[in-house]
Amino acid sequence: IGYWRLGESTGPVAFDASPNNLHGTYVGNVGPGLPGAIAADSNSAAHFDGISGYVNVGAHAALNQLTNDFTIEAWVKGKGPIASTWLPAPPMPEASGFGFSVPVDPGLGTGSPYDSVLRFTTFGVQDYDHPVEFAVGDWVHVAAVFDSSNDVTFYINGENVATIAGTSPARANLQ
Repeated sequence: IGYWRLGESTGPVAFDASPNNLHGTYVGNVGPGLPGAIAADSNSAAHFDGISGYVNVGAHAALNQLTNDFTIEAWVKGKGPIASTWLPAPPMPEASGFGFSVPVDPGLGTGSPYDSVLRFTTFGVQDYDHPVEFAVGDWVHVAAVFDSSNDVTFYINGENVATIAGTSPARANLQ
């Protein structure tokens, strides 16, 4: 559906490299054009503050039809003092659809339920949580695979670390 590399040197557009052209907009405190995970690589990365920064890709029809059989993945670098950041959008009580929370400084003890877990959520339906510990300063590849059985499998650096049974599609109430 989409591939947002988040390697722009400036904002506000987060370009979709897929043929679907589902370009997004950087919102909040986001710093594009920063060094990425691979030393001496000319490709850059974006820094999200974990509070207000995210990419809004809008309500494209292709995204609205996702119910299962998809993957959300990212490279993240643990860097305090923020507890977590959400992909692809920030958590909102009224949100529908799905989201992926990645701890960027696990174990802070802030009291946030997201401090030490990878969370894939189908907002208002089910949260899929897996406890994690990332070292601050390390780059980590994380992925959540939502399958046709509505189960979520979490991967960290390519290793399957947990599969959690689900009960409903990511978007149970399609409009």
